Amino acid sequence: SGADMSTKFYRIFDTKTNFLGLDINALRHIITPTIGYLYTHPPTIPGSNIKQIDPGIDSVNRGNTAALSLSNKLQTKRKGQSVDFVDFLITTNVVLDPKLGDNAFLASREGEGLKSNFSDILFNLKVLPYSWMRWESDATFAHASHSGENFNEFSLANYSLTFDLPKESSFSIGQRYQRKGSTEITGSLKWRLSPKWKFGIYHRYTIKKSAILQRGSAEQEYTLTRDLHCWDMDITLNKKEISGTTIFFTFRLKAFPENEFGFNQEMTKQKTGAQ
Repeated sequence: SGADMSTKFYRIFDTKTNFLGLDINALRHIITPTIGYLYTHPPTIPGSNIKQIDPGIDSVNRGNTAALSLSNKLQTKRKGQSVDFVDFLITTNVVLDPKLGDNAFLASREGEGLKSNFSDILFNLKVLPYSWMRWESDATFAHASHSGENFNEFSLANYSLTFDLPKESSFSIGQRYQRKGSTEITGSLKWRLSPKWKFGIYHRYTIKKSAILQRGSAEQEYTLTRDLHCWDMDITLNKKEISGTTIFFTFRLKAFPENEFGFNQEMTKQKTGAQ
């Protein structure tokens, strides 16, 4: 069970400029603070009795958490339509019972008889300087203590720059960074071949090796999309250096693109000692 509460504050700036082709017609700054509370009752079946397919679900334990978020948006109008020019979101959780269940690793502090602790702080930034270009990035500030090690530094950072090309095509390039881990370059291309067919490529290349990944290609993915009138069907071939090759199919209703179903089949397994 849980509940959320939020409110909005906004201010409009009468600014109009086409500097660098940004096409800004007034700016509206919206600040949205949100606080939420979530309680999970102790499960009646221990996680050790359940096959751990998704640990986030199968090993769920008692939870008593407050969620905090702060959203900052800058909106403008382009061709009469409202556009989120900048979208910046900060989120974190306050674990009210840090010694319970999966939260036992969190350090606790005393306060009015209640033990609490802030989890990692997540940052998400989206910028749409032009209708054909967007910047998306996210970062994790490891505020919590894990295994007795106090981070207080950025542990993860990802960013990507996407260019929308004519005829439903796009190209993007980005970087994935993990402190004391790997650093990777990512790239993707989506191309409309015909009114019925679309082709996509995604590559992930490791430029800084880690304990499980050597320098070189880490992942390759090729997708062929077919327009089935009411449906879109994806046929995807994915190859990861640490897990092998997989082919999977995805079907999406055009009227409800967020609702999809699919299935996959692993074609080959990584050979012992290959990595």
